[in-house]
Amino acid sequence: MVTAPGPDEMELCAKIPGKTLTGDTFLNWFDLAGVLQGAALVVGNDTGPTHIAAHLDRPGLALFGPHASAHSTGMEGRVLKVIECDDLVQLSVEEVFNKAKGLVNPHSKEV
Repeated sequence: MVTAPGPDEMELCAKIPGKTLTGDTFLNWFDLAGVLQGAALVVGNDTGPTHIAAHLDRPGLALFGPHASAHSTGMEGRVLKVIECDDLVQLSVEEVFNKAKGLVNPHSKEV
């Protein structure tokens, strides 16, 4: 697990197991694109990094709440899929994990 937080997300990422990438300060867009290009799977919300992952055709999930339609962003593609819900707080880790597992191993069944 790797996180690439912005300045307002450092405290949150400190609570997540794994490696936090920040570079000398925070990753710039080019460094972030390099990290995303090498990612086996990207999971993010409707933000710049997830849009970059979509344009790099990286496998992953984009999580959308009620503020915007995933369809209107054009993010969902061949390998980047979306989960839309009325309230992201209500989206379970299990649902995201099961969908992600199916992307990493397309032959596994979602639970």
